[in-house]
Amino acid sequence: MRKKCTRGFTLVETLIAIVVLGLGVLPLAGVAMLSTRLLIQGRSATLAATIATSRIEDLRRAAGRVPACAAVASGSAAHSGGIVEDWSVSGGGSLRTVWLVVSYPVPGRARSDSTVTQVRCS
Repeated sequence: MRKKCTRGFTLVETLIAIVVLGLGVLPLAGVAMLSTRLLIQGRSATLAATIATSRIEDLRRAAGRVPACAAVASGSAAHSGGIVEDWSVSGGGSLRTVWLVVSYPVPGRARSDSTVTQVRCS
């Protein structure tokens, strides 16, 4: 009589192990994709905020020049990466209100952020 070999794994055990491992790895792949998308969106939002800050600083610098507030005007500009900024200036006297909107692409859509500030003319 032959002895039955009991060492090793059967084909069924191996297939079950592969399925269980696959079900454990799939959620990790989804998390990795979500993390990548959020990193891209964060990078775009940071660049847009930097552009907006730079524009407000430029407008404040222009407000300090003589003649007062002559260079503070509405406008728009396009930047690399699909970022577009639009700003409008209103008000009179020594105080101007600046409304700034920055639009930028994020995965699957475009996003816009806005801010309102005041610029004092010298």
